[in-house]
Amino acid sequence: MAASCVEWGRTEAEMSDDQATKTMTPSEFAAAMREVAKGGDYNGGDIEAAHQEADKLLCAMLRNLGYGEGVDAFENMDRWYS
Repeated sequence: MAASCVEWGRTEAEMSDDQATKTMTPSEFAAAMREVAKGGDYNGGDIEAAHQEADKLLCAMLRNLGYGEGVDAFENMDRWYS
């Protein structure tokens, strides 16, 4: 996840979703989410992209906690970002 990788100065290619989220403490997760929430700074002003990154971060964390089936249902939903 690019969002979680920001905290460690790594790119998305350098760290897999599982590696990024399994090693995150609650404080690190909060910091990563705050970084994504900045939107403009993280995604060059693209708030929609920031929200999509937040979705990815949340889904990865939920999967690692064992909620994969619910995440699958969420990911199969139609999405609408305005």
